[in-house]
Amino acid sequence: MQSYLGARHCFAPVKSLEVRRHSDRTRPDEHLSAAGRALAEEVGRTRGPFERVISSAATRAIETAESMGFSPEVSHEVWLDPVSTGQVPWPRTFNEYRILIDSDSGVRLRALEVRSELLTILESLGRDRQALVVGHGGLSELAVGTLSPARELATLGGPCRCMEGAYLTFEDGKCVSAKVLRVPSERTRL
Repeated sequence: MQSYLGARHCFAPVKSLEVRRHSDRTRPDEHLSAAGRALAEEVGRTRGPFERVISSAATRAIETAESMGFSPEVSHEVWLDPVSTGQVPWPRTFNEYRILIDSDSGVRLRALEVRSELLTILESLGRDRQALVVGHGGLSELAVGTLSPARELATLGGPCRCMEGAYLTFEDGKCVSAKVLRVPSERTRL
């Protein structure tokens, strides 16, 4: 049974991307809550090492990466928050996002932008390396919806709550698996 934190890898796959939603905050505050910081620290102790760590410029995303124990490259790119333009509805399940990608041109456009940026990050990695990307709601779901084998989507469940995400493994530039990284529901929120 997979731990909600994931296992520290003894060896990395050829290349991998870990895409996570930021940890919990107390709205409207932009900073992580004490519980959100503690959860990010706990998750961070079991992850990595990462060749690259990319974070949204939002304070909550930067603090998530830092609380996990990593120094992020801060990006102001809008693809890290795919629902911000209003084109992408949220929250949705992984499978619902796949359906929207196929049927809605606005969602498809944002999903292709997410895909392109993540593949650029993937290409920048050395062999047997991995990257962590910390963003916002909808990012993990769109990443999985555009990169992973479609047969897996129906089994991946609901939207990513705070601090949850996806772990995508690649061989020869092709995504060969996607695993959802969950935390206990009592430790997070949607």
